[in-house]
Amino acid sequence: MTALLLLVLAWVIGAPGAVWLRDAPFAARSPRLGIVAWKVHGAAVVLSLVLAGMTIAVPALVAVYAKAELDGLMGACLAMLPAHYVAPGGLLVALGGAAWSLWWVGWLVVCLWRESCRVSSERRRQRDAVDAATVRMLEPDLVLIDDVRPAVFCLAGPRPCVVVSGAALAVLSGPQLEQVVLHERAHLASRHHRTVLVAHVVARALGGRWGSGVALDRVRELVEMEADDAGAAGARRDLVAAVLSLGATPAAGAAVPRLAATGGGVVERVQRLVVPSAPLGGRERAGVWGGAVGVLSLPLGAAAVPALVAVFLHWCVLVR
Repeated sequence: MTALLLLVLAWVIGAPGAVWLRDAPFAARSPRLGIVAWKVHGAAVVLSLVLAGMTIAVPALVAVYAKAELDGLMGACLAMLPAHYVAPGGLLVALGGAAWSLWWVGWLVVCLWRESCRVSSERRRQRDAVDAATVRMLEPDLVLIDDVRPAVFCLAGPRPCVVVSGAALAVLSGPQLEQVVLHERAHLASRHHRTVLVAHVVARALGGRWGSGVALDRVRELVEMEADDAGAAGARRDLVAAVLSLGATPAAGAAVPRLAATGGGVVERVQRLVVPSAPLGGRERAGVWGGAVGVLSLPLGAAAVPALVAVFLHWCVLVR
């Protein structure tokens, strides 16, 4: 029963929860909190799926342990727990629950390894291409490359830098270039490549279901919004003009890396830059944090309720 409840909880948080969170207005007003909310969303779904198997497997293991401890109060208390985790089928079902949980944990590790390898390989190719096309260093972390495509993007890794193509240098004015470079440096400082990587891992592990595909798209948009906020409030129109200039140029092709000035939902970004919303107040921020803690606590609470019932109904003493 508890395992079924956790599976239902994973779906509710994952699918309807993703739709609600995607349309929630607070994320655009505070992209950083929006990113936190999506991280909690993914963690709650994965945690629910893992705990669903554990609630089947752990009670059976507890029962085996309790047989050797029946002389003590701890053993008597442990012996009561399986009755509150209803899982018909005995040991076979318990082993299935353990396999389910271990499979999800192992699959997440595999997805993390595969995505990390993919990102590292892609980054090496980009680094080699940038090194081959480098004209000169404009600043210690600002590289000018010879490319007919107007593009500005950042490269994370051992040698983080912001890359500007010669075509972008010709298209953008001085203030526009300054705002775009600040945008890209914000990506590097906030380690947005890691945030996007985690979203990719969860989406790959869940096959784009349970709201993970929506989460990935939204996280990509929110990291761009957070980087937009790194510039001066009075220079937002310069950033808007730069984004529109780079995005509207036909030469800007698909080879531009993901964390580029033209990434994310350009229309929504331009709207919030031109007509900025009021920042979240203290109560609103507290509400978002409280909601995040509450959502993350739901699977933990659902898994722990039967054990707590055993404690309070039978007055078990959990210490010798």
